[in-house]
This record gives sequence, structure tokens and C-alpha cells, in this order.
Amino acid sequence: MQDRIESPAGEMPARDPYVRRPVVVPPKWATYNYRAVRAVWLIGGVVAALIAIRFALKLLGASTFAGFTNLIYSITAPLIAPFVGIFPTPASSGYIFEAASLVAIAIYVLLTWGLATLMKITTTSRGAQTPVE
Repeated sequence: MQDRIESPAGEMPARDPYVRRPVVVPPKWATYNYRAVRAVWLIGGVVAALIAIRFALKLLGASTFAGFTNLIYSITAPLIAPFVGIFPTPASSGYIFEAASLVAIAIYVLLTWGLATLMKITTTSRGAQTPVE
């Protein structure tokens, strides 16, 4: 709908065909805050990698006297604590299969995916016509 602009005498002024008028067009491509999404994936990837290292160290029977082993165990202990006890932890002469670590990796990867998707949804430009990949 056009706004009517009238002169004081009540007549419509001549329309100038060369005057550009602003047109509001929604963005064609959906955009989102890719840095925030990448940061979420980075944090989730680091958490999953640390837990995977813990799983490998336990499975291979790493010595608890090594500083690196103790560092990894102390960092990841609170991360896997909610999942301990879901499955039994079989051990054979120092080699431990810690199923809680595998469950923790799966849950944290799913949470990371969910947070990254939520970040895409909340930061996508309004009115975009194409879906975000």
C-alpha cells in the first residue's frame, strides 16, 4: 500500500519514476553465528577427546604413577561421574574396560550437537528463505 502525500491544496504531486524507494527484502541466504557454533563444537570435541584418552589409558592399563595419567584421570573424573555404575566395569590384570567413558562420550557428543543446532536456530537471520545447513 502506498502512502498518499497531498499538497496543501489537496492534489497529488507528480510521481518521479527515477527516485529510488527502499524495498525491504528478507535475506536470501540464512546466516548464523558460525563462530559461536564452532566454539561449541570445539569445547565438545575437547571433552570427548579427553574422555577417549581416559578410556584408552584404562583399557591399556596405564600406570597411575605417571603424571600424565593422573592429570587425565583427575580432569575427566567429574565428567564421567554421572555415568559410573550404569554398566559393570570388567577388569583383567590391570586392564579395565570402562563402559562409563563410552557412554559419556556418546552423551557429550549428542549434547554438543544439540547445543550447536540450538545456536544455529537462535542466531539465524529472520525471514531467511533457505535452510541453514
